[in-house]
Amino acid sequence: MRRLSFRHPGIQATVRTVAFFVLLLLFEAGGLASTVQLMSGNRLLPHQYAPVLTPGGFFVPLELATLFGGEVSYEQGEWLLTRGNRTARLKPGSRAVEVGESVMELSAAPIERDRELFVPLRFLGDFMGLRVSWDVGASTLDITPWTPLSRGVGTQRAREQGQAISPAAIEAPPLVSGAPVYASLVVPPLAQGATPVASGAPAASPPVGATLTGGRTQESDAVENVREAVDRLLGGLVTPRPAPLEWSALRRATGVAMQVIDQGGMWEYRLEGVAPGEVKTAYLVEPDRLIVDLPKVKGAKLDPYTPPDPSVQQIRAVEWEGGLRLIFDFVHAVGHRVEGEGEVARILFYRPLTGVHVDASAYGGRIRLDVAGQPSYEIYRLKEPDRLVVDLYDTSLVAGPVTVGPLQGPVTRVRAAQNQPEIARVVLDVASDIPVEVVPADDGLVVLYGDHLGLVAYRNAGPREFHIGVTAPAETGVRVYRLYRPDRLVMDVEGLMLPAPLSDQVFLEGPVSRLRVSQFNPTTVRVVADLRYHVRYAVRREQGRHVLVLEQPVLKGKTITVDAGHGGRDGGAVGVRHGVLEKEINLDIALRLQELLSGAEAVVHMTRVDDTFIDLWARADLANDTESDVLVSIHANSVPPDNTSAKGTETFVRLGEPLSERLGAALQSSVTSALNTVDRGVRANRYLVVRRANMPAALVEVAFLADPEEEELLMEPWFRQRAAEGIFNGLLRYFHPDDELDVAGSPEAAVDAPWIHLKEATAPQGAPAVS
Repeated sequence: MRRLSFRHPGIQATVRTVAFFVLLLLFEAGGLASTVQLMSGNRLLPHQYAPVLTPGGFFVPLELATLFGGEVSYEQGEWLLTRGNRTARLKPGSRAVEVGESVMELSAAPIERDRELFVPLRFLGDFMGLRVSWDVGASTLDITPWTPLSRGVGTQRAREQGQAISPAAIEAPPLVSGAPVYASLVVPPLAQGATPVASGAPAASPPVGATLTGGRTQESDAVENVREAVDRLLGGLVTPRPAPLEWSALRRATGVAMQVIDQGGMWEYRLEGVAPGEVKTAYLVEPDRLIVDLPKVKGAKLDPYTPPDPSVQQIRAVEWEGGLRLIFDFVHAVGHRVEGEGEVARILFYRPLTGVHVDASAYGGRIRLDVAGQPSYEIYRLKEPDRLVVDLYDTSLVAGPVTVGPLQGPVTRVRAAQNQPEIARVVLDVASDIPVEVVPADDGLVVLYGDHLGLVAYRNAGPREFHIGVTAPAETGVRVYRLYRPDRLVMDVEGLMLPAPLSDQVFLEGPVSRLRVSQFNPTTVRVVADLRYHVRYAVRREQGRHVLVLEQPVLKGKTITVDAGHGGRDGGAVGVRHGVLEKEINLDIALRLQELLSGAEAVVHMTRVDDTFIDLWARADLANDTESDVLVSIHANSVPPDNTSAKGTETFVRLGEPLSERLGAALQSSVTSALNTVDRGVRANRYLVVRRANMPAALVEVAFLADPEEEELLMEPWFRQRAAEGIFNGLLRYFHPDDELDVAGSPEAAVDAPWIHLKEATAPQGAPAVS
């Protein structure tokens, strides 16, 4: 009989702490995985290929290979990747990959989501002969053709959600398929040092838990495993950046080291041994040049130095009034600023904006800005007259003021000028309410407006906030409502037709798990957001779009007692097929719920965090003594041996008490919606832990261990995670029953997140409307 053995919470806390610093190290300058960008040389690859950091490492769509000469096809449940005369056959959920007559093993199994296969980035790089390097400061992964000196990317951590697993403890259970697309994506743990499989059979999935063994303590073993994984990950991802160039003759003659550094289109001239306050600058014309005087540096006359900066033709050094004068002869006259600290001065030259090109039509257009690198920018609207403004920071318009127009369409004229020494401004005189966006291009930036933008787009405005935008006239009718099983928001926009079917978009984190769009009827476009977490919502108008704002509420100021049923000598119900103990299921779901509640800023009290026996009176007393707002007890159900048909979810409360009944209804609806289990309803309490509590209390029977199918589900990590999310969502609904969201601030307020357009679907047309 196989038993589940869940990790001790001390190890969980230790590993979670270490994992936090791992992610902090990886993303200290770039934020979460959703902000990681994929580059190839100096080219930003389309967002649809952006990497996603999962517990199994970086994953990317297999279609990324087509950008580097690969061919991707689908054949009877397998994806084929061909490069030259080599073909790899991949199956979702299987680490075994056939390459010709041999079989290799991936670090993590490919994942299928909405007709698209996601594979480990390391595999794609190795198979396609690509070098993958990680830039921590820029939060980018760069893919370039492989050279013998390059190294592969990443490695697989042998753990499940931050839990280290000993290879000796892994036992392969039967594979249970059918996890819904809206379930949380959990990459299975893998044994370290695994050897390639000898045949084409799929690699077996590991179990939901394992016991650490060995001479070291559990905590130190877990920390060491994480440390080793991080070392391997960083060893594969981090490659040294090119060393800055130096004018060596200047150092020899004056003792001042000047390094020339490319800062993504801006160029930095770093002077070591010179305080910023000692740098005096003056701009001269005919010809354009910048004079930099360093009165405390020994003067010297040197041969001109040619830097790699395309805006500077050469730098000359002469002696001037006992000090050193540097003369920067410009190709493009750009602005500059001096900054630094201590004995290091930095002269920064702004990016040159060398051209503005407009392609306008009756319904939209595009404006190409020839600018080095990708400057930060801000878009906002001005009134009287109505115009849209794009400010490019740290940018110099070297061609002088530009005016293009009059034009046909929603933009009647485009103007560009140097608004401030460090800001180049592009102004669109508009005749109607239109959306406008700035997107990167190979040779600068492109401003898109009107019908050049996609119909439906989204943006992640924060870890708990998500926006869906539909380009449509202001008078277009919009209706938004909520549906359950699964929990989802529906946005119907009248008077629109899809030019082409759009692909679903799956999200691995945040309140929305999937975004779907269809032509619901001949005159209505329907947008559906499948929800991972409960949200409140509102609709506002923003620059030519109807924007549905979704926000996951927090539980700040709420105190919640979470009771993991049974424990210690009280094992609870026993699984009918595999002998799984209820106490282990309950504890795992409770610990997952604790993490979700803590992340929502609630105060959480746990009746137990390990395999300890706690009597029923003490469980209720903990909630009473801490003056908790609610008590939730978590269980897995059972029935008499002669009843083999019972299945589903049910919630027990004190009927006749309005708050308890509302709590039970919220929990029951949310859990059944998350798990798609049979709804057995809210029932009258028959349990002491609920009766004894002084506050609204509920006991949730998640599913039946007496049912073979539901026992199999309860053994799955994704199912237990969804159960915790369902209870969490029920608590959010209980404390925030009003769906209406108060959208603060101006509808024109800038959001520091880009709009991302849904791409056109490649599947055959004629698919049924989503609901």
